[in-house]
Amino acid sequence: MKDRINAKVGQDQETFRHVKLGYGGIREIEFIGQTFQLLYGASDPWIREPNTLRALQRLADRRYVTADEHATLVKAYTFLRTVEHRIQILHHLQTHVLPVGQDDLAQLARRLGYSPNLSPDPALDLQQDYQRHIQAVRQLYDHLLREPPAEDEAISSHPLADFLDGRADESVAREQLAAAGISD
Repeated sequence: MKDRINAKVGQDQETFRHVKLGYGGIREIEFIGQTFQLLYGASDPWIREPNTLRALQRLADRRYVTADEHATLVKAYTFLRTVEHRIQILHHLQTHVLPVGQDDLAQLARRLGYSPNLSPDPALDLQQDYQRHIQAVRQLYDHLLREPPAEDEAISSHPLADFLDGRADESVAREQLAAAGISD
């Protein structure tokens, strides 16, 4: 699903400026939490928490993610949500994309607390912090959720792969499941 979102957002520079749906953005953090909830939530209902920050904490408490992974995800999520909200205030719109112009970036940096008194270029400091967070999120996303390399064809050669990818109808899947001893 995330790959489909990536394709829709595009692979241009906006991909790296889209705070919510882009590379290393908010949606990737949410996907990490929700994937672990799907994987382990049936046997551990306590981790089924709709709030992303609380869900990440519960996943860390149960050691589904490490303390370092949790800290990285929480810091990035908090930072990215704050950036998203300040962008929306700055433009008085429901937008999720970092501005391109230096003046708009400088204004956003000031709204986020980056001070010209502490740094000669607050906009650059904001951009560097943003890059650091999205790179860390994408690294964790790839580590935790990406499919195995192409040489591992076990998933794509599975009899139900066509059904799961939407290329086969339900009756074919039911027959294959029945042949495997699964009736419902």
